[in-house]
Amino acid sequence: MTMNLKRVAIAVAALATALVVTPGAAIAGPHDNANATVSGVSGVDANDAGCATGFFCLYTQGWQNGIKFNLYHCRTYSLNNWNGVGSFKNNNTGGAQAQFLDRNYRVIRTSTPVESVDNFDFSPVWYVRAC
Repeated sequence: MTMNLKRVAIAVAALATALVVTPGAAIAGPHDNANATVSGVSGVDANDAGCATGFFCLYTQGWQNGIKFNLYHCRTYSLNNWNGVGSFKNNNTGGAQAQFLDRNYRVIRTSTPVESVDNFDFSPVWYVRAC
């Protein structure tokens, strides 16, 4: 009986160690983009104005709140510290589609003009192509 109790105690200790040491997948939260930036673009308060015609806009929080990044030029932008839920509005014109890319520049999602998504998980996104 004592031997079985000892085995159970060792198994419990090993499991507890594995749970503490082993990293798990993080679940994106609503405020995980607090330090988010976009290369070459200054963020502005999302309350300043909506997403202007011809722009692709990223927001650090859901429902077009937080800090807004107005992307206009047709190029690939690097996203830094986008680790959670934000939102976007594709107000591009002329059929220009925006793309969300992973760390290997593979397309994760394509956004058509006039599309607006109020809750979008930016965790797998490393880059965006604004057109």
